[in-house]
Amino acid sequence: MKNFSVLLLFLGLMSACVSNNENEMIAEVQEKPSLRVSDFQRCGELHNEILERINRDFVNPTDSTISEVSYLDNLCSFSTKIVCEFDGFVTDEGEVMKQFNKYKECMNHRLFSENVIAPIKTRSSSAGLTLEDIKNMYRCETIDVENIPCISEVAEVLHKEGLMSRDAFLLYKDIIDEINDAYLGLTSDAVFEDDIDDFVQRYDALQYDTASVEGKNLGAVLAVTKFSLQWWRENPDANTPPTKIIQAVVVQDAAGAVVGALGSYVVSGSVTWQSVVWGAASSSLGLLPKVATFINAFNRVMFL
Repeated sequence: MKNFSVLLLFLGLMSACVSNNENEMIAEVQEKPSLRVSDFQRCGELHNEILERINRDFVNPTDSTISEVSYLDNLCSFSTKIVCEFDGFVTDEGEVMKQFNKYKECMNHRLFSENVIAPIKTRSSSAGLTLEDIKNMYRCETIDVENIPCISEVAEVLHKEGLMSRDAFLLYKDIIDEINDAYLGLTSDAVFEDDIDDFVQRYDALQYDTASVEGKNLGAVLAVTKFSLQWWRENPDANTPPTKIIQAVVVQDAAGAVVGALGSYVVSGSVTWQSVVWGAASSSLGLLPKVATFINAFNRVMFL
């Protein structure tokens, strides 16, 4: 009986030790620093600030002879000032301008939608896309919107070449599929927003290290998309005609953010999570009436 009591005491102590070890392990996981989409709130706020200020304050030039290139340069300069004035962002004005110039042709709504957002089944596939093709595109001072491959194909190439983790690829793939479905009108605003929330939870569960460039880019994409939903919902008259289906315009921001994020995989050191904001802002500015109307005056059918 005495031996049995000793055995019970021993088992009890062992159980306590195991329990304490498990608690320590759980605490270690919980305390381990990792990225969350909420960490990129300022990216979303900056994106919305750019839209808000351009929509409210930007004045189209009175010179009717101004060229399309000059007009887009003026828009990039104005956007650069917004970024540099934004509280909490320490930025190099020249680098900000450089990034806006890189993505300025994304303001061509029609071409951007047809070449970037539209799923492969509704357009010709860029079969044979290589990593070198992608690098050459992002190395240009200004990306030619007509030469941007379908973003699903870009993500696939980056994954196959070992530049993108499997977890990131699967999440990007689902985000892009969501963009495609919204573009084709196959989902409702409510479902679209619920799915974005699910993507946020999936991202947070991946527990990206705080130094992860991949994690920063992907987190910024989701943050910008969330804030874009908020801005267009609060400003339905900012689109022409007034926005009734929010997802129809948010996909422009989301796709632009993905274009910026994917560039970070191939242009080391010159494209960071900030390009997510520049890509998203550029691709959505073309939806604003004052921008769309003025560019249409160049006798070029650019927007739907």
